[in-house]
Amino acid sequence: MLTQINAINPSNSLLSSRHYKVLLIDDDPDEYYLTRKILSRDPRNCYDIAHAINLQDAANFEEKDFDIALLDLGLGVTEGVDTLKSYIHQFPKLPVVVITGNQDVSIGEEAIRLGASDFIPKNELNSSILSRAIIYSLERESMIQQLEKKAFTDQLTGLSNRESLFNQANALISHIERNPSTLALALLDLDGFKQVNDIHGHKAGDEVLVEFAQRLMSNLRSADIAARIGGDEFIWILSGFEEQAELLNVVQNKLDYLNEPLNIENSLSPSKKLIGASIGIAIWKPGVTLDELIRTADEAMYESKAKGKNCITIKS
Repeated sequence: MLTQINAINPSNSLLSSRHYKVLLIDDDPDEYYLTRKILSRDPRNCYDIAHAINLQDAANFEEKDFDIALLDLGLGVTEGVDTLKSYIHQFPKLPVVVITGNQDVSIGEEAIRLGASDFIPKNELNSSILSRAIIYSLERESMIQQLEKKAFTDQLTGLSNRESLFNQANALISHIERNPSTLALALLDLDGFKQVNDIHGHKAGDEVLVEFAQRLMSNLRSADIAARIGGDEFIWILSGFEEQAELLNVVQNKLDYLNEPLNIENSLSPSKKLIGASIGIAIWKPGVTLDELIRTADEAMYESKAKGKNCITIKS
């Protein structure tokens, strides 16, 4: 059941009001109506509340459809922190405020350690406490997400950084080992990048890296992974291709796009340059690790350099 609470919004706070989607998981129907009543007293915000009587019932809802969950720890089938552990397994990305009749402070502390955003005993529940817990929890979650994004993103290009690449790629390899498919790792190294920095300046060099990253990301499939691993080296991971000829065609088309002229606005003297790259591709086989793939792709990339640069070499 999904019920919207229309909050009272004084005219002087209309512009700052927000709309939150809340999943309440509590086996007592009276708690659902009490929660509605409490949140309806929030003068600034409004809430849509969906009610599930247990975690099995909550499985009928999509995690992405909510901003936050309110969880009772005593659901009959599970009790205490075991309920929270089951919740986190089921909804790993949905922030949760624990609301329970258990007055044991140690339970609240353990809930926070396990990942709950807040803990509120039911006898302390009122409009200001609950609305504040929801808003503060979501603000903290937003800051955490921003920090995580910063930690796993190359700050210049916006691509995944080395750590993010390894996390994503190892997860992809584990998936393919269970569900056989094809995978290849392409290592791309810019040709003549040092000369760009030396002749046109480091701002122009940064512009080249940003443009290269944008062109690399252009029209990639959702399953592909693109990362900058340092300097002028990039990695592109492709999966699900039918045969090597198809893979080579996709990479060659990308290289042709990378070779299109680029106007360097921040250069010391305005000019157009080609963004070229030497590319080495390693084909994954069962049992091959990501480190081994990168080493093989690196060897193939240097073979491309030796051939005269701006070309592709595949090694399996």
